[in-house]
Amino acid sequence: MENAENSSKVTALLRLKFEELQKNKNELRFDGKPSEANTLKLIHELEVHQMELEIQNEELFLAKEQAEQAIEKYTKLYDYAPSGYFTLSQDGTITEANLTGAHMLGKMRSSILNSQFGFFISDATKNIFNDFLTKIFKSNATELCEVNFITNDQKSFFGYLSGVVATDPSLCNITLIDITEVKEQ
Repeated sequence: MENAENSSKVTALLRLKFEELQKNKNELRFDGKPSEANTLKLIHELEVHQMELEIQNEELFLAKEQAEQAIEKYTKLYDYAPSGYFTLSQDGTITEANLTGAHMLGKMRSSILNSQFGFFISDATKNIFNDFLTKIFKSNATELCEVNFITNDQKSFFGYLSGVVATDPSLCNITLIDITEVKEQ
Protein backbone atom coordinates (compact mmCIF):
# COMPACT_ATOMS: atom_id res chain seq x y z
CA MET A 1 0.00 0.00 0.00
CA GLU A 2 2.81 2.36 0.94
CA ASN A 3 4.63 1.63 -2.33
CA ALA A 4 1.48 2.48 -4.29
CA GLU A 5 1.17 5.81 -2.47
CA ASN A 6 4.85 6.58 -3.06
CA SER A 7 4.47 5.65 -6.70
CA SER A 8 1.49 8.00 -7.07
CA LYS A 9 3.42 10.83 -5.43
CA VAL A 10 6.45 10.26 -7.67
CA THR A 11 4.21 10.12 -10.74
CA ALA A 12 2.58 13.41 -9.75
CA LEU A 13 6.00 14.96 -9.14
CA LEU A 14 7.23 13.75 -12.52
CA ARG A 15 4.15 15.17 -14.22
CA LEU A 16 4.75 18.57 -12.59
CA LYS A 17 8.41 18.49 -13.64
CA PHE A 18 7.40 17.60 -17.18
CA GLU A 19 4.93 20.48 -17.33
CA GLU A 20 7.61 22.81 -15.98
CA LEU A 21 10.03 21.58 -18.62
CA GLN A 22 7.45 22.20 -21.32
CA LYS A 23 6.97 25.79 -20.10
CA ASN A 24 10.71 26.39 -20.01
CA LYS A 25 11.33 24.63 -23.32
CA ASN A 26 11.41 27.82 -25.32
CA GLU A 27 13.80 29.44 -22.86
CA LEU A 28 16.28 26.60 -23.34
CA ARG A 29 16.35 26.90 -27.13
CA PHE A 30 18.97 29.14 -28.52
CA ASP A 31 20.55 30.12 -31.81
CA GLY A 32 24.30 30.29 -32.08
CA LYS A 33 26.41 30.17 -28.91
CA PRO A 34 24.61 29.32 -25.68
CA SER A 35 24.86 31.79 -22.87
CA GLU A 36 26.31 30.71 -19.55
CA ALA A 37 22.86 31.03 -17.96
CA ASN A 38 21.30 28.75 -20.59
CA THR A 39 24.12 26.24 -20.17
CA LEU A 40 23.71 26.18 -16.37
CA LYS A 41 19.94 25.88 -16.76
CA LEU A 42 20.37 23.00 -19.20
CA ILE A 43 22.81 21.22 -16.86
CA HIS A 44 20.37 21.65 -13.98
CA GLU A 45 17.50 20.25 -16.06
CA LEU A 46 19.64 17.26 -17.08
CA GLU A 47 20.54 16.59 -13.44
CA VAL A 48 16.86 16.74 -12.46
CA HIS A 49 16.05 14.39 -15.34
CA GLN A 50 18.77 11.99 -14.22
CA MET A 51 17.37 12.02 -10.69
CA GLU A 52 13.87 11.31 -11.99
CA LEU A 53 15.16 8.41 -14.07
CA GLU A 54 16.98 6.98 -11.06
CA ILE A 55 13.75 7.17 -9.02
CA GLN A 56 11.82 5.45 -11.81
CA ASN A 57 14.50 2.78 -12.06
CA GLU A 58 14.28 2.12 -8.31
CA GLU A 59 10.48 1.88 -8.52
CA LEU A 60 10.74 -0.58 -11.41
CA PHE A 61 13.21 -2.67 -9.44
CA LEU A 62 10.85 -2.75 -6.42
CA ALA A 63 7.86 -3.63 -8.62
CA LYS A 64 9.83 -6.45 -10.24
CA GLU A 65 10.86 -7.76 -6.82
CA GLN A 66 7.24 -7.69 -5.60
CA ALA A 67 6.07 -9.49 -8.75
CA GLU A 68 8.71 -12.20 -8.28
CA GLN A 69 7.62 -12.69 -4.65
CA ALA A 70 3.98 -13.00 -5.74
CA ILE A 71 4.90 -15.52 -8.43
CA GLU A 72 6.83 -17.59 -5.90
CA LYS A 73 3.96 -17.45 -3.41
CA TYR A 74 1.29 -18.50 -5.90
CA THR A 75 3.51 -21.15 -7.47
CA LYS A 76 3.89 -22.76 -4.04
CA LEU A 77 0.15 -22.54 -3.44
CA TYR A 78 -0.53 -24.13 -6.83
CA ASP A 79 2.07 -26.87 -6.62
CA TYR A 80 1.45 -27.97 -3.04
CA ALA A 81 -2.33 -27.66 -2.88
CA PRO A 82 -4.07 -30.76 -1.51
CA SER A 83 -5.88 -31.23 -4.85
CA GLY A 84 -4.50 -32.09 -8.24
CA TYR A 85 -4.71 -29.24 -10.75
CA PHE A 86 -4.49 -29.84 -14.49
CA THR A 87 -4.93 -27.77 -17.60
CA LEU A 88 -6.13 -29.83 -20.55
CA SER A 89 -6.59 -29.12 -24.22
CA GLN A 90 -9.88 -30.03 -25.92
CA ASP A 91 -8.51 -33.43 -26.88
CA GLY A 92 -7.51 -34.17 -23.25
CA THR A 93 -3.79 -33.46 -23.55
CA ILE A 94 -2.24 -32.31 -20.26
CA THR A 95 -0.64 -28.90 -20.84
CA GLU A 96 -0.06 -27.99 -17.18
CA ALA A 97 -0.17 -29.83 -13.87
CA ASN A 98 0.71 -29.14 -10.28
CA LEU A 99 3.04 -31.40 -8.31
CA THR A 100 0.16 -32.85 -6.29
CA GLY A 101 -1.71 -33.86 -9.45
CA ALA A 102 1.36 -35.53 -10.92
CA HIS A 103 1.96 -37.37 -7.64
CA MET A 104 -1.68 -38.56 -7.60
CA LEU A 105 -1.12 -40.06 -11.06
CA GLY A 106 2.09 -41.71 -9.86
CA LYS A 107 4.35 -39.78 -12.23
CA MET A 108 6.79 -36.90 -12.34
CA ARG A 109 5.20 -33.70 -13.63
CA SER A 110 7.59 -33.50 -16.58
CA SER A 111 6.57 -36.98 -17.73
CA ILE A 112 2.81 -36.28 -17.79
CA LEU A 113 2.95 -33.00 -19.69
CA ASN A 114 1.73 -33.50 -23.26
CA SER A 115 0.26 -36.89 -22.26
CA GLN A 116 -3.39 -37.80 -22.60
CA PHE A 117 -5.25 -37.43 -19.29
CA GLY A 118 -7.54 -40.28 -20.34
CA PHE A 119 -4.55 -42.63 -20.28
CA PHE A 120 -4.77 -42.59 -16.46
CA ILE A 121 -8.51 -43.33 -16.35
CA SER A 122 -9.81 -46.91 -16.17
CA ASP A 123 -11.50 -48.31 -19.25
CA ALA A 124 -14.71 -48.72 -17.24
CA THR A 125 -15.00 -44.96 -16.62
CA LYS A 126 -13.26 -43.56 -19.72
CA ASN A 127 -16.60 -42.75 -21.42
CA ILE A 128 -17.68 -40.79 -18.35
CA PHE A 129 -14.50 -38.73 -18.61
CA ASN A 130 -14.87 -38.19 -22.36
CA ASP A 131 -18.46 -36.95 -21.88
CA PHE A 132 -17.26 -34.72 -19.02
CA LEU A 133 -14.56 -33.14 -21.20
CA THR A 134 -16.99 -32.58 -24.09
CA LYS A 135 -19.53 -30.93 -21.75
CA ILE A 136 -16.92 -28.56 -20.36
CA PHE A 137 -16.19 -27.06 -23.76
CA LYS A 138 -19.82 -27.01 -24.87
CA SER A 139 -21.41 -25.52 -21.76
CA ASN A 140 -18.78 -23.07 -20.51
CA ALA A 141 -20.06 -24.01 -17.04
CA THR A 142 -18.41 -26.01 -14.27
CA GLU A 143 -18.86 -29.72 -14.92
CA LEU A 144 -18.38 -32.56 -12.42
CA CYS A 145 -17.81 -36.30 -12.61
CA GLU A 146 -16.38 -39.29 -10.76
CA VAL A 147 -13.97 -41.65 -12.47
CA ASN A 148 -11.62 -44.44 -11.52
CA PHE A 149 -7.89 -43.84 -12.05
CA ILE A 150 -5.21 -46.42 -12.68
CA THR A 151 -1.66 -45.31 -11.84
CA ASN A 152 1.57 -46.64 -13.29
CA ASP A 153 2.04 -49.17 -10.50
CA GLN A 154 -1.48 -50.51 -11.24
CA LYS A 155 -2.94 -48.96 -8.09
CA SER A 156 -6.38 -47.52 -8.55
CA PHE A 157 -8.24 -44.72 -6.85
CA PHE A 158 -11.53 -42.93 -7.28
CA GLY A 159 -11.29 -39.32 -8.33
CA TYR A 160 -13.79 -36.49 -8.28
CA LEU A 161 -13.19 -34.12 -11.19
CA SER A 162 -14.35 -30.54 -11.48
CA GLY A 163 -13.67 -28.73 -14.72
CA VAL A 164 -14.29 -25.38 -16.37
CA VAL A 165 -13.13 -23.65 -19.54
CA ALA A 166 -9.95 -21.64 -18.96
CA THR A 167 -9.30 -18.03 -19.94
CA ASP A 168 -8.00 -19.46 -23.21
CA PRO A 169 -11.17 -21.12 -24.59
CA SER A 170 -9.15 -23.93 -26.18
CA LEU A 171 -8.13 -25.12 -22.68
CA CYS A 172 -9.90 -26.18 -19.50
CA ASN A 173 -8.86 -26.29 -15.87
CA ILE A 174 -9.50 -29.52 -13.99
CA THR A 175 -9.35 -30.14 -10.24
CA LEU A 176 -8.87 -33.73 -9.05
CA ILE A 177 -9.74 -34.86 -5.54
CA ASP A 178 -9.08 -38.41 -4.34
CA ILE A 179 -12.39 -39.74 -2.96
CA THR A 180 -11.32 -43.38 -2.54
CA GLU A 181 -11.90 -43.42 1.23
CA VAL A 182 -15.42 -42.04 0.82
CA LYS A 183 -16.29 -44.50 -1.98
CA GLU A 184 -14.99 -47.52 -0.03
CA GLN A 185 -17.09 -46.78 3.10
